[in-house]
Amino acid sequence: MEVSEFNETGLFNNAAGFESRFSFGVFSGARTSSVFLEQVSNANFAGILCVFLVATWGRLSVAIRTTMVATILLILLSNNTRTSSALAVVTMMGYFIFPHLSRWFTLLIAPVLVLLAFLVVGDNVEHTDDLIGRLGITTEALRKLDIPTIFGANAMKARHLMDTGFGYVTASSSIFGLIAIWLFFSLGQRATDTASKRCAWATAVYLFANMMIGGTAIFSMKVAAPLWMLVGYMAATAPKPQTSRPNGSAPRGTVAA
Repeated sequence: MEVSEFNETGLFNNAAGFESRFSFGVFSGARTSSVFLEQVSNANFAGILCVFLVATWGRLSVAIRTTMVATILLILLSNNTRTSSALAVVTMMGYFIFPHLSRWFTLLIAPVLVLLAFLVVGDNVEHTDDLIGRLGITTEALRKLDIPTIFGANAMKARHLMDTGFGYVTASSSIFGLIAIWLFFSLGQRATDTASKRCAWATAVYLFANMMIGGTAIFSMKVAAPLWMLVGYMAATAPKPQTSRPNGSAPRGTVAA
């Protein structure tokens, strides 16, 4: 990372914050950062802990639940993260809602978020440090994508699109890469019981919401590794879908009652 002449803290520049930056007003000073000195990873880690809690709540002891909730709250309040704070609320509400939704509806998350961004931002794009400003970066980038970039012939442009996930993925891996990631994030998880449905939905919401305001954070090993380890664990422990057999015959290897 380039060292700024105005930053002598040794922290990632954005961790130092600025006067008009969003804050809960609980802690003063720099925003808490990960061990890699980056505040974004810490905020996203709180989001992953929310996914973990929603997916495994019934398997955890009271002590672990209490510790996890306290850790999430501490990160949110000391990091002053808007996105992860909103996702924490949505994810916790989803604990009750996600099991009743079809897993196929996860395909709608990304297009609905992008459509809402265009409706909210409109044509007046201002690069301000608020929700409209951050969404405006994404809508502006998507509008400016040209044919070579869409089809992967201008990958170096991705360096300038790190604040917009959908634009970054399109530039770096073409529209076909974006479609592949959209399908994988939406349908690449097993969702055969209540816990795995919660995990699949919470993961998709976390990933696509972050792609609206950031291009590279969700792909960092600092947060991607524990998230996909959780997804793999849920897939390994979820019951396999039952397949019906003709004429009511018993599955191979079993004895009919």
